[in-house]
Amino acid sequence: MKKIAWAILLIAVVVIAFFQYKHYVKYSASDYFNYKLNDSIDVNFYDEQAVLQYYKNAYELGSFARQIWVNHGVDINIPEQDKEISKQAVLYYQQLWAATKMLEKKLILSAHLKSNGLDNKEIKLLFEEGIDPAAYSYKKRVEAARSWLGLKIGDVGQEVWELQQLLIKKGYTMPQDGTFGVETQTALKEFQKSENLFPSGKVNLATIKELVK
Repeated sequence: MKKIAWAILLIAVVVIAFFQYKHYVKYSASDYFNYKLNDSIDVNFYDEQAVLQYYKNAYELGSFARQIWVNHGVDINIPEQDKEISKQAVLYYQQLWAATKMLEKKLILSAHLKSNGLDNKEIKLLFEEGIDPAAYSYKKRVEAARSWLGLKIGDVGQEVWELQQLLIKKGYTMPQDGTFGVETQTALKEFQKSENLFPSGKVNLATIKELVK
């Protein structure tokens, strides 16, 4: 008999504790409903309205969750599927949450692209024209290396120095002195052969496209 009484008492304590917890959440634990902002977003995104919308959505998610709890007793994190008000609340919340996550992902990607050297103008081009970031970055490297076109043995200058730097990074040995000598020519020919290009020992567009990959 005592065991039964203790079991009933234990159940009563658990039930009371549960409702006390819900009461605490309802009036005190605001973080329970808040959307956690991501610290990795680009707050200087080219479209400042997108940043503002992200913060607005995050605030609305927490505000709506608290409101629906206070007014209707619906915990958006543990909804009761058999209540119509609960279904409607969850649907709205999930749609807003998904929109916020999409914005967040976009802003995080922008921050990542900036860490790789892109600016707002370039990022806008990527997002609005749907260009793949990797493809755009490769295109930029090709364009930047166009000044190497026609380089051959005997040439001297910054472009030769840059060419040597890239060949050295790819494992070829030569002095990085800005002078297109025999060693640079030999390294370039070996590279061209490795990429199934004609080993002319001169820099053409096909060679540049392979060098900057």
